[in-house]
Order: sequence, then C-alpha cells, then structure tokens
Amino acid sequence: PRTGGFTGAVTLSVAGLPSGATATFTPNPATGASSALKVTVKIFPRGTFPLTVTGTSGTLTHTASATLIKN
Repeated sequence: PRTGGFTGAVTLSVAGLPSGATATFTPNPATGASSALKVTVKIFPRGTFPLTVTGTSGTLTHTASATLIKN
C-alpha cells in the first residue's frame, strides 16, 4: 500500500548525484506502491555522496535521504 498521503501518480527525482552519475526511476511517475532507482556511473571520484529523493504528486511532496558510496 501507498504511504505519505499519496493517491495519484508520483513523480520521482533525485538530487546530489556527483558529476558523471545519472539516475533513472522505473516506473516514473510511479502509480503503484514502488519504483526502482537505478544509478548509472561513468567516471567520478571516490567518496560518499548524500542524496535526496523527492516524490511529488499535485501539491504533496515528500523527501527521503539516501547515500551513494563509491569505494
């Protein structure tokens, strides 16, 4: 089941990716209870990168934190 009060399709985005990395959500917008995030990495430095994932549907927006680590 959905959480956070979402009832319609939720458009997903991610901020904080380092240069050389891209993100794709499948599906996007999400109409069910889940969506998969795929991060594609070309060349970027080692490190820890804090990410913010945002879901928006109409006027409702929620965010979640995640971390991308490249060793």
